[in-house]
Amino acid sequence: TVALLDPAAGVSEVVALRVGSGGAKRELLYSARSVAEGVFAMASVGRDILLALNDRGANRLVRVRRGGAGEEPVPMPYVGAIDTLNSDASGGEVTFGYEGWLQPKAFYRMGTGDAAPKCFCPAAAPVTGVERVVVETFDVTARDGE
Repeated sequence: TVALLDPAAGVSEVVALRVGSGGAKRELLYSARSVAEGVFAMASVGRDILLALNDRGANRLVRVRRGGAGEEPVPMPYVGAIDTLNSDASGGEVTFGYEGWLQPKAFYRMGTGDAAPKCFCPAAAPVTGVERVVVETFDVTARDGE
């Protein structure tokens, strides 16, 4: 499995190359037409592939099913950043670090049959006072209308 990235064209693709007696056969597993959805890491989980993607300042995981079964987003515990994906030798499990703006890094694992990652090593020191943080967002139009 190979990730093909072309930021100039705004394309990220993940393909599987199968080499046999009839030559090489290319199977498109994932394609994103936006640089914001660039693949920065991938790992095998059984027959599936987990892709770590950049998405508007945060990271997300997508599970790509082999055999044309499509792709599905992996639910994450909060908006955050993914550390390197690591596959075990058997390919049945992936581990990674995950942290958010107000969440210290914790470590997660995801196996072949798991719908969502499970925390196996919570953060050593929990952040206190987070419940008092207030977030406000405002949309403002510039003078030029942009």
